[in-house]
Amino acid sequence: MDSNLELLGSFDGFDSQGAVIAPAEEDKAQEEFSGDEKEGEEEEKAGDERMIAAPAPSTKKMKAAKKVARKPARETGEVPPVPNLDTIFRHYKDGHPSQSNLPCALQLDEELALIDIFSLFFSDKVFSDLAAFTNANAASKEAGLDEGSRRWEETTPTELRIFIGITIYTGMFRHSRVDEYRSTNPEYPQHSITHFMTLFRSQQRKHYLHVSNLYEPEQHWFSKVEPLSTKLATDLARYYVPSTNVSIEEMID
Repeated sequence: MDSNLELLGSFDGFDSQGAVIAPAEEDKAQEEFSGDEKEGEEEEKAGDERMIAAPAPSTKKMKAAKKVARKPARETGEVPPVPNLDTIFRHYKDGHPSQSNLPCALQLDEELALIDIFSLFFSDKVFSDLAAFTNANAASKEAGLDEGSRRWEETTPTELRIFIGITIYTGMFRHSRVDEYRSTNPEYPQHSITHFMTLFRSQQRKHYLHVSNLYEPEQHWFSKVEPLSTKLATDLARYYVPSTNVSIEEMID
């Protein structure tokens, strides 16, 4: 009932309480209502005019404002604070230079030959094992027994030492083809490796070379390069200590 009375309002000559409104009071209330409505319309119209009168900022102005905000310190005259260099890029351990731990006999030798350093890593025992493993691999593949194949002769530690030397030599002096190392054409460089091993014998040694024991079970993914891999890693750590700052080339050929 009360809500119905409020809806009626002054239009039916009653106030919200249901009392009769005098005609003069009714006209006054109607004028006040109309005045408030006109003021609201005028304010809304003025707001629309202000929005139309004030244009949106242009793209150039927005970019200029961003450019000022991003202006580097050297243009604004502000110098950034100096970082504390005592706490960054600091090693947990004290730095040390590289160190050679060669045997005393080699350190005292004024005419130290490179073959002596090479023999520290590839000793006579290493070549003896390589010869035994290579011969076993060739026997398991019945090398030289097939009809029309060339005869296989067992290799020796001395011969494998020559083969490794030739391999290192060809890695230092590059040619596009292997036969160019043994060419007698005077227009090509003449290499002395032809006096130590024939091309066929070198190819045979390369084909049947075996680094690990063929008859021992594989225990891990690098078993095929054992025990040579472990020996080289141990000897490298024993005879040479690199400095603190070490650079590793990712594209080692």
